[in-house]
Amino acid sequence: MSEQFVNGQEIVEKISKTLNESDWFLNQRLSAYDSLKSLSKLEIERIDYSKWNLWNFPSENQKRESVNVKRADGVHILDFQTAFTEYGAFFEGIYKRSSFVQREDVFNAFTLAYLTRGIFIYAPENVQVNEPIELDFIQNNEATTVSHQQVLVYAGKNASIEINEKYATDSKHKMSIQGHVDFIAEEGSLIQYFALGQLAKETTAYIRRTGKTEKDARILLALGAMNDGNVIEDIQIQLKGQGSSSDVKTVAISHGQQVQMINVGLTNIGLNTDGNIFQHGVVLEQSTLSFNGIGHIIRGSKYSNAQQESRVLMLSDEARADANPILLIDEFEVQAGHAASVSRVDKEQLYYLMSRGLDQLQAEKLVILGFLGIVLKEISLPSVREQLIDRIERKLTHYGN
Repeated sequence: MSEQFVNGQEIVEKISKTLNESDWFLNQRLSAYDSLKSLSKLEIERIDYSKWNLWNFPSENQKRESVNVKRADGVHILDFQTAFTEYGAFFEGIYKRSSFVQREDVFNAFTLAYLTRGIFIYAPENVQVNEPIELDFIQNNEATTVSHQQVLVYAGKNASIEINEKYATDSKHKMSIQGHVDFIAEEGSLIQYFALGQLAKETTAYIRRTGKTEKDARILLALGAMNDGNVIEDIQIQLKGQGSSSDVKTVAISHGQQVQMINVGLTNIGLNTDGNIFQHGVVLEQSTLSFNGIGHIIRGSKYSNAQQESRVLMLSDEARADANPILLIDEFEVQAGHAASVSRVDKEQLYYLMSRGLDQLQAEKLVILGFLGIVLKEISLPSVREQLIDRIERKLTHYGN
């Protein structure tokens, strides 16, 4: 690995000191830092992000980051420093179970070594949350041009939690973001997580979301990739417990010259597990949008199910789109299937709409809304659907102007 990743130990130590972290967590940072010497970047099918402006050190003078949080009764939301103080060995044990401590590629190690913000969300056993927690990560301060953050979501046995996350930056200055969200769903629990990306053109981001399900647990993700900058969204869920499931739904729009990659992998490990990937996206102008859907049923995961659908609608001859279905089946007595397509707008459909009084641009926008609406109607939470529809309509106001 290039020396650019491993010449900042002093910065690592200063960040930890500024955040008043425990010795245990500082040692985690230093271990991640040391591992950078032997790790490589994750290779993602159909995209080369080696020249992206991602691997930046935080400034020693960078202001401490903040997040706007709307809390819900019964759920604990703490920064990592407070979590270590108030929960001690309990939080340390959960952190050790997370994907943060893995050293499979440079992303995990780099994000942990140079972490600028950590948030712990804890739903205790049997807690049923009736209103969503809202996390707004809004970056509009020129003193904060680099953000490396982790969010650890832990749902205790039979707990239920809903979280709405928004990422947004302004367009006044360049920004690089590395975000890692990890979900741990204990037996019988439910985690519903909605993520809406609204990152500006000058922002480059790599956001990873990982998770593990225990027996009969569920992790449901809805992602709205409505960014203007170059972004990788990497989702990896392990269905460990018998009868557990995960459902990932994505809607995305790329425009201008931006590149967006949505890389989703669901791994069936336990018996009778269920993994579903459902993605629709629209690519405009000279932009790029790629969907990777990876369903992996490993040996021993009998009676499991892996299904996926990835479709991209192209409205420009200069755009690039990919929809890549990948099924890896290592067991008998399972079900698996996929559907994928990259297509252009149906001219007959446009003609029909224009014959009803719409101009071509209005007709194309209506077709886009209908195409993405196929996914939107499958999202069970009305508030999430409404937010996505609003953002899609706002993004399309710039199309054709």
